[in-house]
Amino acid sequence: MNIEHYTYPFTWSPENNEHIDLCVELPSLFWLAATPEEALTGIRQLVTEVIKCKAMVKSFRNRYQKNTTAVNLECVFHQKCIVPS
Repeated sequence: MNIEHYTYPFTWSPENNEHIDLCVELPSLFWLAATPEEALTGIRQLVTEVIKCKAMVKSFRNRYQKNTTAVNLECVFHQKCIVPS
C-alpha cells in the first residue's frame, strides 16, 4: 500500500495545545505536534509502520495457517509488531 493514497486531515487541539493530524482510513491513529508539518510527518510515519505491521501479521498467518495450534497474533502500533508466545 502507498501512504500517498491515504487522507490526512489536521486540526488544532485546544486540549493539547498542539496540532493533530489524523488518517481517515485508519481512524484510531493520530499524531500531535507543535506544527502542522511535524504532525503530518508523524502521522505518515505511523501509518507506514502500521501498514508494515499488518503486512507482517498477514504474512505470518498465511504461512502458518495450516498449523494445528491456534495462533494468536496482536499488532502493537506504537513501536513494532509482536507475536505473543
